[in-house]
Amino acid sequence: MSLRKCALAVCASLSLAVSGLATATPIVDQDNPTMIGGFCSTGAGFLCGQSFRQTSSNISGAGIFVHPAWTTSRSGDVTIGIFDAVTGGNMLAQGTAYNIDSNSGWVDVFWNPVALTANTDYFLRLSTTNRELVAAYSNSGAYVNGNAVYDGYVYTTYDLTFRTYADEEAAAVPEPVSLALLGMGLLGVAASRRKLGKG
Repeated sequence: MSLRKCALAVCASLSLAVSGLATATPIVDQDNPTMIGGFCSTGAGFLCGQSFRQTSSNISGAGIFVHPAWTTSRSGDVTIGIFDAVTGGNMLAQGTAYNIDSNSGWVDVFWNPVALTANTDYFLRLSTTNRELVAAYSNSGAYVNGNAVYDGYVYTTYDLTFRTYADEEAAAVPEPVSLALLGMGLLGVAASRRKLGKG
């Protein structure tokens, strides 16, 4: 195989590797799946949320469990936002799920991965167009890395039934083999250009 063909083959395989790294693959990072009862209304004007600490250095989505015992007479749109403070603060990301009712169970939203500082307090906040949608909770401090928040008050023995997502590949650092392939590809391209220049 000529040097030029070899360089092209390496570049093609490198292109596949890089495109694979760019593909979003959300994984559950924080998870508090225990559901006991309804905790807080998610209607506009109510601060219903949960503090948490992401293990990953990014966040690409979040989910809550809508308690099924409340009315199913109408549905609403549920927005989940990530903030750096309990009240006020900067919104880092948000997503909306549409036409949700109390039979929906888990409601997940996703966005492009946003960088976070791992193991730092962040806050998930909920809002909806239907005040009768209620976020479920677990008690006895089931989730150890945060607490439920309602109308600005932190409930230290309650947690929402929630989960967060991270993008596994966005957080990954290219492995040595990928870096070696990149180096070989660049060397091959440079060598083929020198050869073509002489010809």
